[in-house]
Amino acid sequence: MNILQIFASSFWGGGEQYVYDLSSALIKDGHRVTFFSRKSTIIPQKVSGFDAEYHQLPFKSIFSFYSAYKLSRYLRNNLTDVIHIHCFKTMLCAILAKKLSGSKAKIILTRHLIKKGKNNFLYRWAYKRLSKVVFVSRISEQTFLDSVPHFPQKTSVVIHNSIPSIENLIEQPVSIREKYNIPAECPLIFFVGRVVPEKGIVNVIEAFAKLKQADSVLVIVGSGDEAFMNHLHQMVDQYKLTDSVLFMGYNNNARQLMKEADLGVVPSICKESFGLSVAEFMQAGKCVITTNNGAQVEFVNHGENGWLVGPDNTDELVNAFDTLIHNDKLRKRIGEDAQKYFDEHLSYTHFYNNILQVYQA
Repeated sequence: MNILQIFASSFWGGGEQYVYDLSSALIKDGHRVTFFSRKSTIIPQKVSGFDAEYHQLPFKSIFSFYSAYKLSRYLRNNLTDVIHIHCFKTMLCAILAKKLSGSKAKIILTRHLIKKGKNNFLYRWAYKRLSKVVFVSRISEQTFLDSVPHFPQKTSVVIHNSIPSIENLIEQPVSIREKYNIPAECPLIFFVGRVVPEKGIVNVIEAFAKLKQADSVLVIVGSGDEAFMNHLHQMVDQYKLTDSVLFMGYNNNARQLMKEADLGVVPSICKESFGLSVAEFMQAGKCVITTNNGAQVEFVNHGENGWLVGPDNTDELVNAFDTLIHNDKLRKRIGEDAQKYFDEHLSYTHFYNNILQVYQA
């Protein structure tokens, strides 16, 4: 198949990584992929390793007629089976380009957010021109459908997100235990992701300060706004935790580092449309504590393959830490069940095959 992928943003985030991983699998599988994005410095760097064309267009608004015209010229000169877009802002542009070019390509849209949809006449007209809308979770789908009552529901499908395996790394990261002389019996609690207030990191530090077991170590892998990072460092100093909290910053090998974790924590206050960090801990066979207010409840069963707490609830987080840190058998059993669930229901092969079915339907 010939597939055209249009990035949603000029920056690099979860949606862009989704496109990158999917395109990598498609190219390895013998399909031809062409990339389009807004003006960007990071995206051309990321996709430069692929044997694929890359083009930049303004995509300034839903009425980007210049972008639609240029895209239509590409479609007129290049057989395209699928146009895969990743936000509604490029929907009208793709529809117009297809109409101008006479292309018979399917237009597939992946909805990466939990957000209400627009319900005006123009959008309702456009929705009917989409072949499929792929939602990354049921909560994402339901939030959208509840706000667009006349949306053609046969167009909608839920395909849970996933992440490829990381077995073939060229460079192995240095062991955290070795680097910081942390003994094997000292539990490592990992937070991995964007270090921002809505991810619940303040609750993590507050709960960690209240732990009955003082010899555990909290490892924070990720970066954030300088002012907020300074605030977190001040919290650590205030609670006298400087020897027990490690700020690792952004790390390309974060998923490899996760293998050293005894316990993962992803206590997002915001509603996650999927929760990639949760899936990453599960893939690594680690017990993960996460919140019950987003898509996590669709694949995390409390006490079975993970541990659920309320959002912005430090007391529940403290109890979860105490329970799981002091019970090695329970923690390891949950981690094993998490990995089994991931392999059976959330593996990248499972995700990829479902996307191919959408493309080929």
